[in-house]
Amino acid sequence: MTFMNNAQPKTQEDQNQQAATVQNTDASNATLQVQDLQNLLQIVDYAAEQGAFKGWNTISQVFVVRQKLHAFLQSVAQQTNTADKKAEEEENSETSLNNSSSQKEDKVTKLSKKKKG
Repeated sequence: MTFMNNAQPKTQEDQNQQAATVQNTDASNATLQVQDLQNLLQIVDYAAEQGAFKGWNTISQVFVVRQKLHAFLQSVAQQTNTADKKAEEEENSETSLNNSSSQKEDKVTKLSKKKKG
């Protein structure tokens, strides 16, 4: 949750307005992107490097979650690459189909001109 300013509201009305602002901000930012998850993975890695996690139980729990997140991001990357390749293949096949159909049209046009001439 992010707050607009760190000063405590003075009146009940100010508190209500601040709470409404926080709720609206949270609702409008309620989506997660792959980039957000990649950033989270980097944060976990950095925190681990800095020794933020103490005790074997805590370290193992963080490690399990980190591995799941990493596996998920790899899966997303593979799916994205597969989708990009398929789109590229479809684009290439459409281009080759268009080229072959225009070549056929050119041949038909040339043949009809020869018959007329």
